[in-house]
Amino acid sequence: MSERSFNVDQMLSTSWDQLLARDLASEVKDFCGDKRYPFPELRRFFAIKGYRDLLVRLKTACTDQTSFDALKSVAREMRQYALDRPALWAATSRTATIDCAEWRAGDKELYDFIKSILAECGVHGQHAESAWYMLRSLVRGFTMHQILGSFSQVHSYDESFERMVEIYVAGVCSVGASARLPCATMPE
Repeated sequence: MSERSFNVDQMLSTSWDQLLARDLASEVKDFCGDKRYPFPELRRFFAIKGYRDLLVRLKTACTDQTSFDALKSVAREMRQYALDRPALWAATSRTATIDCAEWRAGDKELYDFIKSILAECGVHGQHAESAWYMLRSLVRGFTMHQILGSFSQVHSYDESFERMVEIYVAGVCSVGASARLPCATMPE
């Protein structure tokens, strides 16, 4: 697969959505000789593909890890996936807009995986659902700012992201502690 690069003039004259659409359309060409792309079908295809790809990457990143270490690995891998595959990340981040069993199943499988990690951190039920939405929002927002270069005076995106993850994990730990589960297992 070839690396795509855009110069500054192209980026300024093209909206981010158009760049993502072009990225997605270029992927479809590899799978389909038909030049007519029904938009709902593409949306479904990319969401399902994104869910599957992301889940494989998250499970691999969490190999031999549990609890807060696994949660940190999930956050890091989600960010890396968003940076590596911004169009698929965007498709995966969307709410299902088409009634599709595969799309719902992909979303549920990803959520169940994250929910199991959050359970190891002592977070369950509505708190787990909220923690999952927060993590998705944090990763999406951070990577969007990173991709667009909209943070000013950032010394290191990696260091900034790690601080954000530590703050998020401390919040998850706090919610787990309020359920009477100690945070002593949280790594430094």
